[in-house]
Amino acid sequence: MKFLRLSLLLLAFATALTLSACNSNSPSGNDYVAPAYPANQNTTWWYNQFSDTSASGSGKYAQTSTRSEVLYKKDSVIAGKSAILVRGTTTFTVGGTTNDTVRYAVENSSDVQIYLNSITDLIGNVAGVEFLSGSLTGWQPYLKPSVGIGATYPVITSVPVSARINTNPTGTPVYVDATITTTINGKVDGKESITVGGKTYDTVKLTLSISLTISVSGFPFPVAVPAINAGFWVADRVGIVKQDTPSTTVTIPLFPSIVIAGTKKELVSITGN
Repeated sequence: MKFLRLSLLLLAFATALTLSACNSNSPSGNDYVAPAYPANQNTTWWYNQFSDTSASGSGKYAQTSTRSEVLYKKDSVIAGKSAILVRGTTTFTVGGTTNDTVRYAVENSSDVQIYLNSITDLIGNVAGVEFLSGSLTGWQPYLKPSVGIGATYPVITSVPVSARINTNPTGTPVYVDATITTTINGKVDGKESITVGGKTYDTVKLTLSISLTISVSGFPFPVAVPAINAGFWVADRVGIVKQDTPSTTVTIPLFPSIVIAGTKKELVSITGN
């Protein structure tokens, strides 16, 4: 369920920070103001979260949890950056609750960076895949609305991570060693008015395009996974209003397919901003 962190986080992602807006111009020449993030201590967000519950990833979504996020600490210094700490609590419809803490920093009053301890903080857990080690740690770009409508920006470029893949998901696990190389690019798609939780928000939509290449030990060539395009709708002084990551199927020749279940996250309410 942590593709809720590019999903929860990334996926959980959502949160944070600032007091004023940053001005820039879109490629079309129209005036554009990047949405500011709220930075008041004790700002609290409540979300409903949904997952694709179909075994084939066909898009049959059902609510699987609720989530609260609280900005409980400001001005913490982490790896040379002033950060805010957001504590998240996810309550599942089946299976109890989980807690996590996400670390964010802001630049240009609107651009959010995220502090990672591992790649799973960004792309989340993937059924059938056990991430072992890799170099994706520290501060990474996340959401950068200030670059302007239509503009793109790099998030992660060709980062390799060691992993094990379960080739027998319906029985006793049988693992093979693999290297998963991750590239993520962001884009500011444009302005969009959306309604969630019975309220309409004027938002800026951003997309994080996630590309994975899997190299399985003993297999002659790498397998490219179709790009996963995670959408984020961000409102001024509200933060992430909606997040949508579609399901994706990973097909490795000679092995069973792996379905990365899609997730959605929608704001119910916010206080303290």
